[in-house]
Amino acid sequence: MRGGVSEWTQQLIKGLHFVDFDIFCLAPTGQETWLAEYEKPSNVKSVTIQGLANQRPLANKSSVLPKAISEELVVCMASVLNGTPIDCERLASAVKSDDPIYKAWLTSKEYWDFLVNFYEANWADSDFSEYFWAANGIFSSLLDTATLARQVPIADVYHPLTTGSSGFVGCLAKVIHRRPLVVSEHGLYMKERVLDLAKQDITPSVKNQILNYYKSMVMTCYEQADLFIPVCQDHANKEVEFGVDPKKIRVVINGIDSDKFTPGGTKRPGTPMVGCFARVVPVKDQMTLLKAGKTILGECKADFIFAGEIQDEEYYKECQDLVQKLGIGGNIKFIGHSDNMLDLYRRADIFVLSSQSEGVPLALLEAMSCGLPAVCTSVGGVPEILADSVTGFLVQRGDVENMSAKISTLLRDENLRKKMGSKARELVIENYTIGEMSRKILNIYNELNTKETGSNGSS
Repeated sequence: MRGGVSEWTQQLIKGLHFVDFDIFCLAPTGQETWLAEYEKPSNVKSVTIQGLANQRPLANKSSVLPKAISEELVVCMASVLNGTPIDCERLASAVKSDDPIYKAWLTSKEYWDFLVNFYEANWADSDFSEYFWAANGIFSSLLDTATLARQVPIADVYHPLTTGSSGFVGCLAKVIHRRPLVVSEHGLYMKERVLDLAKQDITPSVKNQILNYYKSMVMTCYEQADLFIPVCQDHANKEVEFGVDPKKIRVVINGIDSDKFTPGGTKRPGTPMVGCFARVVPVKDQMTLLKAGKTILGECKADFIFAGEIQDEEYYKECQDLVQKLGIGGNIKFIGHSDNMLDLYRRADIFVLSSQSEGVPLALLEAMSCGLPAVCTSVGGVPEILADSVTGFLVQRGDVENMSAKISTLLRDENLRKKMGSKARELVIENYTIGEMSRKILNIYNELNTKETGSNGSS
């Protein structure tokens, strides 16, 4: 999907133009065409798009999975219901191809006995039918994901850009091809899944099953990865809390093209512009900024521009309903995805992110590079790059009152905006460039490849 991670990937590949990349993309259906919107660098040797949803049918009823394999899968899948690491060696050995015959496990006696025994020991106070269908969906999804690992190209290093499904496929590719694995976490996958599920109208028992599924994949990545690349120290600390060996962690903060994202043009006269540039999804929490906007517009003149792909139509409708309820529609505009973000940064006077969770947002770095002061929630790596009261202001997530106060302070004081914006650009140039980020990640690739080959060279 469009967003900071996709832009980060594009910039990394272009920055390491002497390294060959194969892109193996996990998408909702596999029929998506949006990758064509990115210019394909010459060092990208292949792009494969695989769908996670409904790609493989259940095996034919006549399919019979050998009892030994069924029993092996039972051992592997018990981890999924318990939220513990999956035995990737065992699973890779059991699932040896992408043949849907492995879905025959879902109709085997071993599977039924396993589900009934687990239910009686752990879920007996919940509805069995609900439990059964939730487990069936989880295991079907996991088997689909596991079989994709057989299609991942052979490489010197595997680098999934998140834990979850992507990281899990990387873990299996590592086991199958005996190559090292490095995992990036731009946002904390488990934290964001908890936020997503909080909005879902499902029973607590099903929610717990799904959370254990996510936790199992995350914990598998934490166990299997040779190295981790969190984008901020905050994420590194949380990974250690989850059990990651600190010796496996290499913090690499994001970088941007400071030669492209520069201050320029003349700010429009009259009403200042507040820019919130982020995907329209619940985790970005545009609704908090909208609520703050109601207070701000009672005190100051301002226009609010929300730029970012609308990836959750239901949430977007909730935002629009709130705008109408607050009566601020004349000063609020959602423009969706923009192909000219540089122009938006240069037109804006203040940059705002009201996110519930972040890594190190590229949009914030780009805004700072363009000389904008920022008001952002103090989540993830944001406090590590946004100096409070120096390059902008930090507020607690969901704190409508403080967010409105800080934005109003900047709206009233043009000199303060210029002073903070100038400091922000200086900070980016000194610390957060693509060149520095790419150099650090290349060193990590070389470190892993040298350890694996036992040589002094690199690939």
